[in-house]
Amino acid sequence: MTKDDLPAPAGTPAGGPANTRPEAPVSAYEEMYEDDTAYDLPYTQSHYYPMFAATLDAVKRGGGKSVLEVGCGSGSFAQMLFDRTSAVYHGFDFSKTGVEKAVLRTGKPDMFSVSNALEAESYSRDFDTIVCTEVLEHIERDLDVVAQWPAGINCVC
Repeated sequence: MTKDDLPAPAGTPAGGPANTRPEAPVSAYEEMYEDDTAYDLPYTQSHYYPMFAATLDAVKRGGGKSVLEVGCGSGSFAQMLFDRTSAVYHGFDFSKTGVEKAVLRTGKPDMFSVSNALEAESYSRDFDTIVCTEVLEHIERDLDVVAQWPAGINCVC
């Protein structure tokens, strides 16, 4: 699937915003990563594990060799990808605490950065696949994020 194949979200008015929920500030995510130990669990023990496994299967089926993860959080999916593939990877998140936890989890500081999904420079690396799970529904300008993605790129969302 490419970004051009993504349907408009259900209930989206013609020409209107896809998401009208208030967006949580970065401080809310910093606090979540600091306080909720669920984000420190090994990926196999995460309640997100079934989603991580399905996401990785989709990356493999799509022939993904270089993955950019938009909203990498504490690095659980990244660790799974590192353990089970040889794909090149970079992940970013707007939460500094999430990125710090991803680096601690994986021991790969060069694979992560603090960045904003709405900024073009976040997508300046070479990649053939975007992974973006549990992210877009939290961003008011979700369609502006997707608009940053190169046409024809494999997307696993």
